Amino acid sequence: MRSKYLNPAKIFAAVLFAAAVVISYTVTSEKIQAQSASMAISVQDFEKIYKANPKVPLLDVRTAGEFRSEHVANAVNLDVNDIMNLGPKASAKIPFPKDKILYVICRSGNRSMTATKILRSMGYTKAVSINGGTMAWDRLGNSCGTKFMTCAR
Repeated sequence: MRSKYLNPAKIFAAVLFAAAVVISYTVTSEKIQAQSASMAISVQDFEKIYKANPKVPLLDVRTAGEFRSEHVANAVNLDVNDIMNLGPKASAKIPFPKDKILYVICRSGNRSMTATKILRSMGYTKAVSINGGTMAWDRLGNSCGTKFMTCAR
């Protein structure tokens, strides 16, 4: 006698459904982690890239006053608040192509991550925040007056 509660076809369907849910969650979770990871770069990795090409697209999102006092040489300044307030119109003030990597820096990495998320929503799909910002850049010995002269005043 077969039990209506232990139908092998229904059990198999339930197991298959559960496996599909687990696989779907895992793939989605990995995509989210990969996407957020690719939104940032370590300051050490950026230093290597910068030393190989000091003209890399670099957007400093600190205030104009912070930028004037010290900044990584060849950086372009556009305050993160201006990016937020201007929305898509901010693109007119950013002299870098939307389809290329755009490095974004601030003092500690918080504003640059905010700006990176906004920039990506505006079409700068390869915008990348530099972890640790100019504070980490300075800790690597790249402050103004060093032999590298990688900051400008």
